[in-house]
Amino acid sequence: MHIGFRYHIASLVAVFFALVLGMLVGSALFQDDRLVQEQGHIISDLENRFRTTELRTRILQDNLAVAKLREETYLKAWDKIRDVFIEDRLVDRTVVFISESTSMDWTRLTSLMLDAGAIVASSLDFYSDTNWKKEIAELTHAPDTRPLAIVWIDNQLDEQVVSGIEYLSEQDFQVSVIQSFHASISLERFGSSALVIDYADSPFGELALIQGLAQSLTGIYGWREGAMSVLPVLDIEIDTI
Repeated sequence: MHIGFRYHIASLVAVFFALVLGMLVGSALFQDDRLVQEQGHIISDLENRFRTTELRTRILQDNLAVAKLREETYLKAWDKIRDVFIEDRLVDRTVVFISESTSMDWTRLTSLMLDAGAIVASSLDFYSDTNWKKEIAELTHAPDTRPLAIVWIDNQLDEQVVSGIEYLSEQDFQVSVIQSFHASISLERFGSSALVIDYADSPFGELALIQGLAQSLTGIYGWREGAMSVLPVLDIEIDTI
């Protein structure tokens, strides 16, 4: 082959490879530019979402602070006027507290019962107090009036708890089954034989509990579906001048 022709072929091959290399480099640069643009869009979108979430979080925090302040105000107001609604409503009635948890704090309900004139006998739970039925049996013979059993159910409602509540009714206790506002367990099954309060950790729940016990009511009172009313009909006498 003529040497000039070989150089000509070599130059053509070189040009071809240069062209291919240029196309590859250009393509790579173009893809990188699109990638950078996409990354920019993603970063911008994430920043906008972060700012929106931050704003919503701040609003929720403000709303929560207002809700807490409102609840504290309600509790303080209730503490000021509750004697009008509960004083002497349960005079000399013996009360026993029972729960499905050993960690139940009965402090506020104990104060409520004492202020209503009741006698708090004991606080038990269905699981760790193996002799709770014995203590219950002793209470049925002690008082001259029908004893009260307040059962708190928030987390667990199994056959042992259900049979325990039935046992209280069999022992002629006036039974109230109560829970907190945020509890998720349905207590509808007890509405025909007991006083059920589904928001007992609130001022209106406390009022419903005292008024219901004082009037020997059964049925469900609260805010959930199936409740008869938020409150029983109030049975109070207010002195007027």
